Amino acid sequence: LTAPEVQSYILATGHDGAGTDFSWGADWSPDGQFVSFTFPVVYGSTSLSRVFSVRRADGALEQLTDDPTNIRDDVSPRWSGALNVIAYVRNNQTSGGNNEVFVISPDGSWRQQIDVGHFYSYTGPPAANWSHSGDPSTGAGALVFDDYGSIVVVSVELSAADPVLARDTFTDPDPQYRFTSPDWSPDDTQLISVRYSPSNNVGQIATYDPQTGATNILLQVNSRSEFIYFPTWTVVP
Repeated sequence: LTAPEVQSYILATGHDGAGTDFSWGADWSPDGQFVSFTFPVVYGSTSLSRVFSVRRADGALEQLTDDPTNIRDDVSPRWSGALNVIAYVRNNQTSGGNNEVFVISPDGSWRQQIDVGHFYSYTGPPAANWSHSGDPSTGAGALVFDDYGSIVVVSVELSAADPVLARDTFTDPDPQYRFTSPDWSPDDTQLISVRYSPSNNVGQIATYDPQTGATNILLQVNSRSEFIYFPTWTVVP
């Protein structure tokens, strides 16, 4: 690794003691040149997470969200490979402690709230993940997140006056289980998610087919002693 790459790594992980709130997640830009992540910023006596971006080549750091009037954390930045924008979640105290989705340009010059309604993630940090496909000419794409144990898929068109085109909710067919931390398959036809049962202390990584409602369990753990966050689905070379 070059010295700039090491510097980028330190900034993005907090291994120098800077205290990066890495539990809220980080994500690569589509071209692999930037990492977006959250970092605590002090406003008076309060420390709140804000979204930053660091350039891999030289460690140049840029703060993307900076709103002193926002008294909650900006968390879980997620790049869209198709649209080259970043979605992040705001846990907004003024709306009852629930989460909201915002989209921001990579340089922080443009921001838009995606009015998906307030949502709540039972376990793990909240995140809204982009579909792999999208239309950069219109800003059309889809976001997926969990809300009170269900998977929510929101189709958006960022150039429209109302960017939300449709919202679909999928609930586990077994009422003992809840979904959390959903993400897309590489072809966007299926989802991968944490699936857990609070009553049985069972945590699973499972795929879910929105068309058929079928689930396929890949891994199971005792949720009292082991925790699973943010599974991803990638293509094996």
